[in-house]
Amino acid sequence: MKRKISWNIYIGAFIISIIIFGVGVYLGAKLNIFLMGNLGEEFESLNIRMHSYEILFLLDNSTMACELYKENINYFDTETYNLGATLEYMEQHQGVEDRELKKQYFELEARDYLISKKIIQQCDIDQLIILYFYSNTHCDYCKEQGFELTKVKEEVNINNQTNVRTYSFDGDYDDSAVVRALKKEFDIDKYPTLIINGEKYEGFRRSSEIKKYLS
Repeated sequence: MKRKISWNIYIGAFIISIIIFGVGVYLGAKLNIFLMGNLGEEFESLNIRMHSYEILFLLDNSTMACELYKENINYFDTETYNLGATLEYMEQHQGVEDRELKKQYFELEARDYLISKKIIQQCDIDQLIILYFYSNTHCDYCKEQGFELTKVKEEVNINNQTNVRTYSFDGDYDDSAVVRALKKEFDIDKYPTLIINGEKYEGFRRSSEIKKYLS
C-alpha cells in the first residue's frame, strides 16, 4: 500500500520557513540600523570631548592640555579603536557600509592624530604614532597587516599605558578630503603602507619587524 503524501504539511512547513527567514532578515536589518545609529552617537560624543583639547590649544595653555591628555589618552585610544573595529565588522561580516559614517571616522582619526602629534611634541609623553594605509579592493595582505598591528598594540601597550597609537585610513576613499590630504602628504600609492616615526614602509610587515622600527 502506497504511503499517502500530505502536501499540506510540506506546504505549511515551507510557508513557516519563509516567514522565519523573512523575520530574520527584518530583525537583522533593524539591528544594523540600530548599531549604525549608536555609532553615530558615539562619534558625536567623542568629537565633543576632543573639542576640549582644541580649545586649550587655542588658549595656548599647554599645561592644561598636557594634563587633560594624560588623563584621557587611554579612553581616546580605546574608543577610537572600538569604533573602527565595529565599522570593520559591519562592513566585513554584515555587508553594511555607511560611507558617510566611515568618512566621519577618518576625520575623527585625523583630528586625534594631529592633536596627539602636537601634544607629544609639547608634553613629556613617551608615545609613538603609526599611520596605516590600506585598501579593501587592491591589497592582498591588508587584512593580515591589520592583525600584525593589533599584535604590536597588545605587546607594546602594557600596564594600561598607551605607548603606541595606530590610525588606519582606507585608501579607496578618495571622496574623503582627509584621506586625499594624508595620501598626498605621505605619497601613498601602494597598500599596505605604514608611516612610523615619519618614515614610510611599503608592503606587508610582521609585528616583530614593526617593533624594531619603533625603537
